[in-house]
Amino acid sequence: AEPMMPVGWGGGDGRSGGGGLTWIDRDGHLSINLTTHRLVLSDRDDSGGIRRGGAGARFVHLSSIHTATAEGGPSLFSPKASYKIVLSTHSYGELILVFKGSKSTAAVHGKSDREEALKQLGRALDRRAWEEAARRAQKQKDSAARQIAARKVGVDAVLTKNKLKHAEAKKLTDEAFAGGGDVEALMREAGDLVAVIRRYAADLERSRSDQESKTGEGGGEDDEDARKLAGMLEDMGMTGALTKEQAKRGGGEGAYYQRLARQLSDFLRRGDRLQTAGGMMTLTDVYCLFNRARGTNMISPEDLIKALHWTGELHLGISKREFPSGVTVVQENGFDDEAVAQKLVALAEEMTKEGGGGVSSGGVTLLDASRSLKISAMLANEQLLSAERLGYLCRDSTLEGMRFYKNRFTANDFKKW
Repeated sequence: AEPMMPVGWGGGDGRSGGGGLTWIDRDGHLSINLTTHRLVLSDRDDSGGIRRGGAGARFVHLSSIHTATAEGGPSLFSPKASYKIVLSTHSYGELILVFKGSKSTAAVHGKSDREEALKQLGRALDRRAWEEAARRAQKQKDSAARQIAARKVGVDAVLTKNKLKHAEAKKLTDEAFAGGGDVEALMREAGDLVAVIRRYAADLERSRSDQESKTGEGGGEDDEDARKLAGMLEDMGMTGALTKEQAKRGGGEGAYYQRLARQLSDFLRRGDRLQTAGGMMTLTDVYCLFNRARGTNMISPEDLIKALHWTGELHLGISKREFPSGVTVVQENGFDDEAVAQKLVALAEEMTKEGGGGVSSGGVTLLDASRSLKISAMLANEQLLSAERLGYLCRDSTLEGMRFYKNRFTANDFKKW
């Protein structure tokens, strides 16, 4: 039998009508009792015994209830209307429970009984205790399988243990992602799912450490599996399994920041993220994107600053740069200010030649540079000011804003334009 316990409410004077129940419609002597698994309707008299001619008791399993909504109640046009709960069930269709007190207290007790019943029913449906029995049965079955495996010895024991581990992980992921992305199912399995992911992430870290400690060549198949696993973990938001606590056990915080610097470099280079952004990203953008990829294992702004210090020490190809205005960016070491300045000069010449796209003053504006270089307006402003400092551009500040032109004094280009 299913383990059931009362959930704290039992209401009287209910009426039931609809789908498949044997009570007479508008029978006013039903009492309702709610357990963790069932909603029980009893046809009993005041002494607790089965009423003469009554139908005894029937139940509706909570797993078959789809929705429970409150309806009815007195109104201007229906002052004597009853308070109801309408149950939409998979097995019986629509069931209507009507709550009425005595004639003198119908309005008060009917409403309070209905509200209390609806609250307790909602809690029981949210708890879904009937699913726990199936889970416990499966866990007992798995436990029995593990006990059988524990009696084995040697290589057979290791192989059996690993096989059971993989089977449990596969079953967990299948249940969590079943039903076309059911969020409720995913949330119920979230804790166990994160534990499985972290275990695989830890295995990946150990694999990397072993490969770094070996001087010989590793297995090509193992390397390919490790790369696939790393890609899968990054897509799931679990880029790095290394935390400060793990780092303190294995080489101190220096090792943590070195590993963090390598992960940051790999992240920015994977998919040409930095190159697509024009070779430069603001520190804020890098921090947000990197933490989003790490999921729950987020880092602090101070950790990011210290990791960027190590990118230079380890020659990882990226570095931190601060403009005179105070804007801090992460850029590729091969980023060339001269090349960007020359692009801006060519853009300024083109805009001036075409009359600025319909504007008689010509020149290049902040938005023009942002669209052309495919970077944010803030970075475009820094690039224009950098080109001005290098002597490639000069500015014209007016009430309409700033426009930049080719600096013909440094280029010795004084021909009429």
